[in-house]
Amino acid sequence: MLKFKGTVYPMAFQIGSDGIRLLAVKFVEAMILLYTSDPNSSSEPPLHQACEGKIVGFDISWLRGGHPVLNIGDLSIEASQSLGLLLDQLRFPTVKSLSNSIIIVVINRYAPDVITWGLRLKGTMKY
Repeated sequence: MLKFKGTVYPMAFQIGSDGIRLLAVKFVEAMILLYTSDPNSSSEPPLHQACEGKIVGFDISWLRGGHPVLNIGDLSIEASQSLGLLLDQLRFPTVKSLSNSIIIVVINRYAPDVITWGLRLKGTMKY
């Protein structure tokens, strides 16, 4: 998975095929959402009985007690950095290298999400 992520992440931020780049941006978005906790969800995973027949989304805050492989702090930092890279795409002069379709998609699709991610990250960051 790390090798896949290491290959896909740069595609989201390099000049190339719009189709491939849009898919890579979508992957970065998914990683940001996975690596940031949702302030509206419980800090404890739902009981198995409560989940039967329902699709329950994952929340990184469920791992606060510790995990043998995943470090929540590192994942939150990575989400914050990825969000910064995504926002940098809309800054001058980088935005000049984007095609019109990429600019429109990033603004129309990701602007509401970026606001949500920013609010979610703000609550998890230590100043």
